[in-house]
Amino acid sequence: RVMEVTDKGSELGSPIKKKNKNTLESRLNDILCCVVCLDLPPSSVMQCPNGHLMCSSCHGHVLADAILKDSTASCPSCRVDLARYLCSRNLAVEKAVAELLTRCSACDEELARNDLEEHQRKHCSERICQCKCQLIGCEWQGARNKLQQHEDKCEYLSRSSEEILHCLQAREAAKPVDTEQAKLLDMLSGEELHFSDVHLKAFYTEEFSRRLYYESSRFSLHSCMWTLKVFVKENMEGCYRSLTYQLVCKQRLPTNLLVKFAIVAGPLNSISINIKVNVFEFKESEPESHEYHLPLAHISDCNKLISSKTISLRLVISPKDSKKS
Repeated sequence: RVMEVTDKGSELGSPIKKKNKNTLESRLNDILCCVVCLDLPPSSVMQCPNGHLMCSSCHGHVLADAILKDSTASCPSCRVDLARYLCSRNLAVEKAVAELLTRCSACDEELARNDLEEHQRKHCSERICQCKCQLIGCEWQGARNKLQQHEDKCEYLSRSSEEILHCLQAREAAKPVDTEQAKLLDMLSGEELHFSDVHLKAFYTEEFSRRLYYESSRFSLHSCMWTLKVFVKENMEGCYRSLTYQLVCKQRLPTNLLVKFAIVAGPLNSISINIKVNVFEFKESEPESHEYHLPLAHISDCNKLISSKTISLRLVISPKDSKKS
């Protein structure tokens, strides 16, 4: 049977190679992998008090899971208490993982893991590139090693200046309008603009299945008293989480109040938020806004916020003239 497999491999032009699990590299992969996802950590490496390793995203997910369940986080391997202040980064493991060899998924070249990103961005001969004439209509894209062959005979290089100008004008006309940027500029150009750094604390509902939410204390903004609430949303599989927020007016309004507001990360915050402006009209009979999605830039930022003791956000409010709307 071994001979049959070898013969088939030789007919294809290359012998069949089996991965040797006894090599130092393979053994290090097994030793340095995350105890949660069982993969090598892509960036920072956290360790429990007993030294078991976790990638930073899995560490944040474990802490967030415990907070959502109102329980104590524990290491998945040894079950020791796993609080943020009990864990530490392992810089030696981070440097060792960065030096382990890996293969480029495009050209199959073997190189160190810390060189992979730059290789795929600049040096990989199989990386996908576009023609230098893409701005004037050329739609070709292909491997980097075939780019020069295409550009030598690209028909767009022989076009006249009038044809190029026509292509650029058509491209500009077809460009979609960034409505979110327009809303943001409209809010920032208003006569009044107010902001407040809001700190939200964790609370649990009194239902049978306790649910986590965050709420701030009352704060004054635009001559009104407000509170901000943040809710955790999980998808059906429970693998990914998202956050929504709600603005609540905590005083009686003599007239309807139409405002534009947005949430930004604020100072000394390690997360990134894609700013989205919302508009809501607060009434005496409707003091709570709708729940709006908090557009975090990275999925891991959600667990990072949940695992922290308090959530700190900056709320920006601008009154809107109801007559213009």
